[in-house]
Amino acid sequence: MMVKFSRYIMTAFVLFVFLEANALANDTKPQIVVSIAPLKAILEEIVKDRAEVTKLLPAGASPHTYAPKPSDVKKVQSALLVFHFAHGIDSWILKLPIKKAVEVIEFLPENMRLPLIHGSHDHGHHGHDAHEEGKTEKEKYDAHFWTDPLAVKAVIPGIVEELCKVSANNCKLFESNAKVFMEKLDELNDKLIKLTENVNRNAVLLSHPFFFYFLKRYKFVKQEVIEKIPGKQPTPKSLAKIFRFVKEEKVKTVFSLKQLSKKPAQIVANSTGVKTVEIDPIGGTSELKTYEDIILKNAILLVNGLK
Repeated sequence: MMVKFSRYIMTAFVLFVFLEANALANDTKPQIVVSIAPLKAILEEIVKDRAEVTKLLPAGASPHTYAPKPSDVKKVQSALLVFHFAHGIDSWILKLPIKKAVEVIEFLPENMRLPLIHGSHDHGHHGHDAHEEGKTEKEKYDAHFWTDPLAVKAVIPGIVEELCKVSANNCKLFESNAKVFMEKLDELNDKLIKLTENVNRNAVLLSHPFFFYFLKRYKFVKQEVIEKIPGKQPTPKSLAKIFRFVKEEKVKTVFSLKQLSKKPAQIVANSTGVKTVEIDPIGGTSELKTYEDIILKNAILLVNGLK
């Protein structure tokens, strides 16, 4: 009798431990890791409080030069999914021991992707570039598509599908949140159309190649880039071309990227008298936390700099 009772107690104990562990597992939020802040902002609009989203790139760091740290290894090992934008900006994340990586540009329709062009950009005429020779298909596209709200809207269904695969219980909620977010993206697009209505679309001068999806979406026609490859200083010939552009288009401002050297912008500013304005399309700070913060606040800086 005592033996049977002991077995009953042991069985009940094991069942209790199993049920408790299962309950804890169900209460544990799925862990999702992303490369950079804009992607974190996008994912958080979809998962809300049903998952924990962690970004790897520290605020102020450049995704083009970031090297993963040992602490990043621990973060990705516990993640069900790891999202990154595309080759050419954050593919360093693929060096980590990832269970499943999702490259978000794969969800962007090809007709919305901009080719990676080294040189001046006329967004009315994208074409072949000699620098594309030898590149893989993925390397031929500009990875900074999150600067266009409608490009972000286009990738949302693919992101939701991946989330539903690892968290089926939350799928309906993800889909509902995504629908609300896509409506917000349409509203943001309307705000940006109005914001950019009365500006000089022929006078955008950038220190480095960034923000081109935004510039195309809102019909900015001419842009010039000072340092086309980060770290590779402009030649005297290319600088002379920039100086002509400043004079002919009555450029008032050169826009620099927070995460990269200010030297190219300062060289042109010192030589031509234009002012400099710093743009941060990556964010991750308390002022640039949500997706709308990142896009709208930078758009306001851009527009004010062109007035």
